Amino acid sequence: MKDLPVHHPSAPALRRRIEEMSERKLADFSSALIPGAGRPVLGCRVPQLRRLARELVCGDWRRLLDEELGDESHEEVLLHGFIIGYARMEAEERLERIRAFVPLADNWALCDCCCASFDKVRKFREKAWPFVLECARSKEEFRQRFGIVMMMDHFLTDEYADSVLAELAALKPAGYYATMGGAWALSVTFLKHTGPTLRVLRRNDTDTEMRRLACRKILESRRTPPQLRFLIKELRASLPKNTAS
Repeated sequence: MKDLPVHHPSAPALRRRIEEMSERKLADFSSALIPGAGRPVLGCRVPQLRRLARELVCGDWRRLLDEELGDESHEEVLLHGFIIGYARMEAEERLERIRAFVPLADNWALCDCCCASFDKVRKFREKAWPFVLECARSKEEFRQRFGIVMMMDHFLTDEYADSVLAELAALKPAGYYATMGGAWALSVTFLKHTGPTLRVLRRNDTDTEMRRLACRKILESRRTPPQLRFLIKELRASLPKNTAS
C-alpha cells in the first residue's frame, strides 16, 4: 500500500488508513495470542504502525491524541502509545500522557509494545520512578505488568537495579500476566545482575510460581552460561510442587 501524507488526518481518514494496513490472517493469528483482548484486533503489523506514528508526530499530534484518535481497536491504542513515545514534549507532559494511557493497555501486547516505546523516560528516571512503582504495586493485572515491564526496559541501571530487584522480590502478582511479567524481568536481571537475582530466586518469600517461570525462561535462553544452568536446574527442582504463592 502506498503511504499517504497524514500529518493532519481526520478521525475517519486515520481509521481508513489503519484498516487499509490490516490483514485478516494476521488478525486471526494475533487474536489467538491475546486471549481476552477487550478490543478487536485488526491485524496491522507493528512496524507499519510505528512508521505511521513517526509520520503523525510531524503534524498536530496533540489534537490527534486529544480529539481525533479513538480507542475502538487494538491498533488504535498501539498507535496512541507509539505517538506518546515518539513525539517531542517535556518530561512532565510525557509522564502525564503515559499515566493517562496506562488504563488503555489492557493486554500483555499493548503493555509490552508501548513500554518499549517509552524509552525517553530514561532521560527523567527520577521523576518517572514513583509512577512506575505505583503501577508495579497495583492490584490490577495489566497495570502491574506495565510497571514491571517499564522497570525491566528502562531501569536496570547501576542506580536502580537493586531497587528493581527488591520490588520483584516483594511482588504479589495480580494475575497470570503479571506473574509472567515478573518472571520475564527476573530472567533479564539474571543476565545483567546474576548474583543478586540468584538471591531473589532463592528467597522463599518471593512468589513461587514467578520464580518457577523465571527459572524456565533462564534455562530457555541461549545466553545463559552452561556453568549456571546446573544451578538454575537445582533451584527449580527445589521449589515446592504446589504452585500457590
